[in-house]
Amino acid sequence: MRDKDYRKAILDGLLKKYNVRYAKNITTNRRIILKPAEIYKDYAKNNADILKKQSMNEAVCELSGMGFIAVDHLKYSDDIEKIYLSEERIGAIYEYLKNEYGVVPRSILSEQICEIVKKYTGMGGIVQKYCEGVLAHAEEPGCPLIPERVGANLKMIDFLERNKEALQIGIRQSS
Repeated sequence: MRDKDYRKAILDGLLKKYNVRYAKNITTNRRIILKPAEIYKDYAKNNADILKKQSMNEAVCELSGMGFIAVDHLKYSDDIEKIYLSEERIGAIYEYLKNEYGVVPRSILSEQICEIVKKYTGMGGIVQKYCEGVLAHAEEPGCPLIPERVGANLKMIDFLERNKEALQIGIRQSS
């Protein structure tokens, strides 16, 4: 991995933990922590790839300089012990991820899905069941949200549910 890849992996790991805590409405004074081995599993080993370790250390240094994270180092070493999320900088972190990597914050994706689902409110029973399922999944922190796919699925389900004509399958019968 390159420094840029490590920056994204570190922020993704921290934000995933943050989103789980936020979704469950957990209020605590404990900081969100990521250990280096969660990104590079051999980080603490003696035979770790020195270039990978150095790239990760540089990425951590850059993110720390931006104020996105705080870092604890092992005593008498440059090795990283723990990486902490700077929760007060969440908005800036999301903006950075959007500009640098094209990552759209989960809250915006969730809003887009709610708007799409709202357009199909009051349609057929199958469409309503799908909408309920989509909204339930949107609340789960680990569930990927893809508004375009949700919109396409709703359009297809609505069409199939309201269709009264026989659809041509396009299969030829063999003689």
